[in-house]
Amino acid sequence: LSTALLYANHLGNDALPSVERKKFAAKTIERLHHLEHLTKDMLRFVKGEARRREPVVVSDLLAELRQVVEPHMAQRDLQFTVDDQSAAETMITDHQALCGAMINLLENAMQATAPGGQIVLACRLQEKNIILSVHDDGPGIDAALQERLFEPFFTTRAEGTGLGLAIVRGVIESMGGDVHIHSIPHEG
Repeated sequence: LSTALLYANHLGNDALPSVERKKFAAKTIERLHHLEHLTKDMLRFVKGEARRREPVVVSDLLAELRQVVEPHMAQRDLQFTVDDQSAAETMITDHQALCGAMINLLENAMQATAPGGQIVLACRLQEKNIILSVHDDGPGIDAALQERLFEPFFTTRAEGTGLGLAIVRGVIESMGGDVHIHSIPHEG
């Protein structure tokens, strides 16, 4: 939604050439369709419906995530790096739900990181596991709060709902994965 709003905001610029206006309109529609799919996936998750599993090339997933979040990173003056060590590995998963979970983690990192900071989306292989991680150089999280972050309705932000990380954990666990937080106060 944030990406769609960013693109739609550009459409209000009267000095924008027609070609650029069409480009932003197409990107806005693309993001709204993506949001529609994510909403459907979250509703399926809440209802406990079966997920569609399909082959997903990890490098393609990382490229898609870059395309979605890079405009937000630039808008917030954040440096964004993708460290892809997936070696073109493929996994069988629910593409849309995994993408939505990763976007949620990246948005949390953006909210925690001050302008000028850095966020890294990384993928590495460890034996038969694919490890996706999001690193930021924000203030970090106190050890006492780390495990509570996955509890529904628990939040450390005044404007937060406390559902984002709970949904992330549910989505990842429904795919047979695990979610872990490794954070040290003042180190991200």
